[in-house]
Amino acid sequence: MMSALLFWVLFGLGLLAILFPVYLLLFAISGLRYEHPRFPTPRFHRKLAVLIPAYREDTVILETARTALHQDYPSDRFDVIVIADGLRMDTIKRLVQLPVRVIPVEFRKSTKVKALRAAVQQLADDGYDAITILDADNLMQPGFLNRANGALEAGFRVIQGLRAPKNEQGAFARLDGITEGFNTNIFRRGHQVLGLPSALTGSGMTFEWSLFEKFIMASEAIGGFDKELELTLTRRGESILYDEAAVVLDEKVSSSANLARQRSRWMGAQWHYARLHVCSAFHLLVKERNVAYADKAFQMILPPRVLLLAGTASMVPLSFLIAGPLASLPWLLAFLGTVAALLISLPAAHGRIRFADLLALPLVLFSYLIGLMRSVRANRSFVHTTHHASNQSS
Repeated sequence: MMSALLFWVLFGLGLLAILFPVYLLLFAISGLRYEHPRFPTPRFHRKLAVLIPAYREDTVILETARTALHQDYPSDRFDVIVIADGLRMDTIKRLVQLPVRVIPVEFRKSTKVKALRAAVQQLADDGYDAITILDADNLMQPGFLNRANGALEAGFRVIQGLRAPKNEQGAFARLDGITEGFNTNIFRRGHQVLGLPSALTGSGMTFEWSLFEKFIMASEAIGGFDKELELTLTRRGESILYDEAAVVLDEKVSSSANLARQRSRWMGAQWHYARLHVCSAFHLLVKERNVAYADKAFQMILPPRVLLLAGTASMVPLSFLIAGPLASLPWLLAFLGTVAALLISLPAAHGRIRFADLLALPLVLFSYLIGLMRSVRANRSFVHTTHHASNQSS
């Protein structure tokens, strides 16, 4: 009796696990058909505010701000604005000389949302049409603001650009870049092709001013404000455009400690917003057929690809030994489906896996597991990831 019960439990859980790779496969295949969106010629150059929250980022913020100034966009129609939270005074003086506008802030407990809200409040009367948000380590590439202006002209109110790797030195950085490439193909390219809103990444994003102002004034997010933002937007029926021709370079983590810290923050935010939104998303799916909101809520319960791969792989032999070959079949299908989705998305990741990278995979998995254990408490306080100056010239 007990063995029969164990069989059905393992078999049933395996069938549920198959939902995840089926979802990934659908969007991975669709992502291969992605094409850059085309926009009408803008009637005018909108006034844009490039906001860069910088929490103790003295090492990288000067390069980021200097690069952001080098846009092929009229210099009198955009401003680079650094939100200085804990920056040294000598860093602030050098920023002002670039010239960059600096908004100093100080909080008892710092968060990205608090910094952005303070800036939006101070800039409210300056006549900006839209906001572009960068992280302190991002290098915004030429043409980004022109693409944003074109998308706004086409009627889009939220635009997510491509975050490409800035550094590829070391196995962790390369694997992190490849992982982001997987997610780009599935959650941005694939969603765009199938007419669903793109996922947001926290930076390289442009918003119509009034829309973002309304959101940021109501947000209380500690971590994962981009998750809260995309759930709020899709709940209200807003679309999110993905434009791969608008590029920012983003620093990839280069150590296991930073990887564990970053993933704990991401997973903590994901579980937090899953608890808040899954039930209401299902309700609105049935009541109003809000597929976009339900899709975002489902993403909140989707395990990280590394953990999904490792989890399904370990359950194949475990269920085989405990309950027999039939119980292990759905787990095998889930594992193979996950592998297929990642292999399909690999060309979009633009990464070359080296033998040394494969040797680092166990340590990567260990970092994810550490992040998973810490994720329960990660969304209760701001978790900062240390960044380093790049070797790339501005």
